[in-house]
Amino acid sequence: MLAYIIVIAIFITVLLTISSRIRKAASLAYEREEIDTDEFFLMKPEGLIHPLNTKSRFAFEAYTKDFGKGDAEELRQMQVFVSVFPDADLAELCAETKKAAGEILSEELAENEKICLIKSEETIENATTYYFYKIVASDERKKVYVLKVSVLEEFLEDYRERTDETLESFKLK
Repeated sequence: MLAYIIVIAIFITVLLTISSRIRKAASLAYEREEIDTDEFFLMKPEGLIHPLNTKSRFAFEAYTKDFGKGDAEELRQMQVFVSVFPDADLAELCAETKKAAGEILSEELAENEKICLIKSEETIENATTYYFYKIVASDERKKVYVLKVSVLEEFLEDYRERTDETLESFKLK
């Protein structure tokens, strides 16, 4: 009988240890992180997770675990995507992005740096979402990179600093 109690106690101790390590690893996944690839660098903000999905159509993606409320309950509070377009033209890609981006709130084109910044607003499924684009061309690689950050209007203030940091940190190598 004593042997059974000892075995059960050891089993429970092992389970608790494993559980605490899993919780710690899961919480670390949502911490601020430097994303440093062969082609670009950016800071993944705190509160977003970067799933290691090798079948993703994006060069990078991250999103909050939390969803919106009400009409936006199926939309993530914040999402970040990086897409890569080989042999694309910066001006054409900026024009296409503006066409598809909803209401344009601001835009900047720094031709000497080959960077286009666009901020837009769009209502999807009765939920207003703000989109922030940083489109950067690389003559060396003959590619154009598009960083797209989306934030639900209801959470815009909560994610403003993280959005700004992500946009500012996105650089090509």
